Amino acid sequence: MRMTTLRFKPFAVGIDPGLAKPHRIAWQRPDDDGAPWALYECMPPDGDLKASASRQGKSGAGVVVGVEARGDRRAVRILDCLNRAWEDGMRHVCIEAGGFGPNRETENAMQGCRGGIEHLAESVGFTTEFVYPATWRSGMGFGTKSKPAKEAAMKLAQEVTGAKDLNEDEAEAICICLWANMQPEKSP
Repeated sequence: MRMTTLRFKPFAVGIDPGLAKPHRIAWQRPDDDGAPWALYECMPPDGDLKASASRQGKSGAGVVVGVEARGDRRAVRILDCLNRAWEDGMRHVCIEAGGFGPNRETENAMQGCRGGIEHLAESVGFTTEFVYPATWRSGMGFGTKSKPAKEAAMKLAQEVTGAKDLNEDEAEAICICLWANMQPEKSP
């Protein structure tokens, strides 16, 4: 199998957020120690998020030591993923922005999820951005039509990771990460 060689130093995390399904968080690890990609699944927290009391970690990373999530510990899992990404040298988080949900209530809830991720990422020290699916898909050469773009994302994600058992959301998180890493103006 041919593996695609990427010609940039990875610095970004790609996130495909979910509402009733897990967020998918992906980044390319800079050291190939047998696990060149980090891929996490985190359920969206219930309720509002508020991160507090950040401190400097051993590598100068911002490590959030306190989270108030109205009794929901899922925010801690998201922070754990973000702290691991920071330790791997990632400094930028790219979150997929959404189109329109089936109704205003769903779209408002998704905006809350995206804002919660943004807040947690910034509390760790990341710069953040939102990217619409059409933007990253066309930037990767996939076009903007949903079904062919999703198929192309799956093919590329399988090629770069070597994993054949990825689901659609994992593939999109990986491709969002790749797209963000190919934006030189965003590199720290």
